Amino acid sequence: MRSNVFLLLFCFFLTQPVFAATQVRGDSVTAPLVWASNSPLDSNFMSMVAEGPGAVSSAGSGSGSGSSTGSGSGETEALPFKAYIPLGSTAPAQEVCTIVAHGALLPEPPTVSPPSSDGFIRINLNLTNDSGSTQTLFAAVKDGSNYEIFTLSTTTSIASSPGTITPFGVIFNLGNMCANQSTTCSTISSAATNGQREGEFLVYFFLDSVTHAAGDTIATSTNGLFYSLKISDKMPSGNYVLLDLRKGDERLVAEVRDGDLITQMGTNLYGTMVFRYSGTPVDDECPGTAIAAARGALYAMEAPVLNGTIAIKNLTNETPYTFSVALVNKFQFTTGLNNAVTETPQSIEALLKANGCFLLTVGFEGDHPTITYFRHFRDQVLLGEFWGGHIGKALVAVYYSYGPHLARQIIEVNPRSPIDLKYWIRTAATALQSIMQLFWK
Repeated sequence: MRSNVFLLLFCFFLTQPVFAATQVRGDSVTAPLVWASNSPLDSNFMSMVAEGPGAVSSAGSGSGSGSSTGSGSGETEALPFKAYIPLGSTAPAQEVCTIVAHGALLPEPPTVSPPSSDGFIRINLNLTNDSGSTQTLFAAVKDGSNYEIFTLSTTTSIASSPGTITPFGVIFNLGNMCANQSTTCSTISSAATNGQREGEFLVYFFLDSVTHAAGDTIATSTNGLFYSLKISDKMPSGNYVLLDLRKGDERLVAEVRDGDLITQMGTNLYGTMVFRYSGTPVDDECPGTAIAAARGALYAMEAPVLNGTIAIKNLTNETPYTFSVALVNKFQFTTGLNNAVTETPQSIEALLKANGCFLLTVGFEGDHPTITYFRHFRDQVLLGEFWGGHIGKALVAVYYSYGPHLARQIIEVNPRSPIDLKYWIRTAATALQSIMQLFWK
């Protein structure tokens, strides 16, 4: 009898509606969307670099938001979403040393009293209301140990609808965010020194049926969403050097150095910008200056390389290109463009004729320091005084007899083949060079 009573009670509770708490979540954990502008008009907002909770972002296509991976849903202060907001200023560098589409539309440093209205942030949110009552979206910013309400430029109220997710783009301006906390915002305000503004602000979004006024202190919970806004107008400093462009088949390989000497990078390092000049390069100019003068354009955004090589792909053979490079941080500020170099990509066949090092040229798909090393070894050792008799010449002759045929065989291998012959050529050549350098430099 008792077991039947328990069974009836269990079935009764099982059939009752279960109201989950209201929730505010980011639009995507892997690729959240955040925009900023000095105007609330939709057409003026520019994409910012944003990251999911616990994420490390990577360079995107130049549009701003970088793909990322992380853990959690932004429901705790310890693992918030992150967005990197660049500030414009009366100094021109922020508006031209940037990869954003329109540097003049960067949000301006906020005026705290009275609150300014020329620095706007837009964040995509997903809202869920299973509470049984209408809920309104609010935002609070951390000030000391408290979270204080600030006025949103756009908010919304949503009726209870279990299981329904409502997308919403919330907009707010930095002046209102800072209105009740002048001390916290002093590091990014209009009164701070140009080029020295920097701050991090924890913003908490939540739904509530209770009305809140600006300045009210609220308690947070895991039903809301935490966003860390990193805000700066500090510019990178230092020379990021393009040493050389090496020829390849429909590509050029850029050799860069001194990226590790650039300031304002570190954990904020975002990518390497490849800039193509169509006019006369000007050393150390900002990308925006060259674009405004119609002398060039952004060609590609690549993963960041401090010292090493970058493959510039999808080029047309026998067409000369003039490239320069710049490092980019997550605020989308760039170094100046230095050491523009002009070079012409060539087909593998043309490179084979020019280099003579058939297998290595195919393996490296163009010029490479390892090829130069073995070419020097051929000329100075095999054909030089030490081996320069019949033995050295015979070895070179054998290579030239079979090398071209083998090279063309490798070129014609299906790129989907499970065996990457080019990789093994590169690996073997690099290993052999390392051993040979113990005896011959």
